[in-house]
Amino acid sequence: MGNAKLLEYLQLLLPESPETVPLIAGYFEKKNLKKGDIILKAGEVCPAFYFVEDGHLRTYYRNTDGAEINIYFHLEGSVTSDHRNGKAGIPSEFTIAAGEKSEIWVLNRKKLEEQCYANSQIMVFGRRLLSSMLLDLNAHSNLFKMYSPAERYRYIEKNQPHILQRITLTNLASYLGINRRTLSRIRAIKRF
Repeated sequence: MGNAKLLEYLQLLLPESPETVPLIAGYFEKKNLKKGDIILKAGEVCPAFYFVEDGHLRTYYRNTDGAEINIYFHLEGSVTSDHRNGKAGIPSEFTIAAGEKSEIWVLNRKKLEEQCYANSQIMVFGRRLLSSMLLDLNAHSNLFKMYSPAERYRYIEKNQPHILQRITLTNLASYLGINRRTLSRIRAIKRF
């Protein structure tokens, strides 16, 4: 695999500066993951931004009973990080792991910060990267604030059907905040 999705993403963030795109792409390091590989473990400080070229990552935490609670799935073309904790140097409450065999690009946070001070276009990139991540998180948050689990499932079914083909029912149920049996009942209801 190459870095086509990464380059496309970078071009979206810097349309007025195409000459900067290869420079920024050079700061990313490719990493191939097997299903279950952990790139950020709860209790660690997040050192990077992770761009998904192929496969998917999932962000989760363990509740007091030890069960994994999925809070986000990051598919191709998306970026994830625990930026708040990484920026502040505070250990993350979350784990980020490969949900399937994946190819990701890793951008070291300190390297990006250093380059931001050296090049104004990289500073623009950094701001737009964070803004893009914030907008995605805001949309995700609104989905969970405004809709019931059944409505969230129907939203995903309509707007992101590819997720339903790639995420296990157990992980999807956890993500929706319901148990697997309830998810099966929701899925069984046919919409007209």
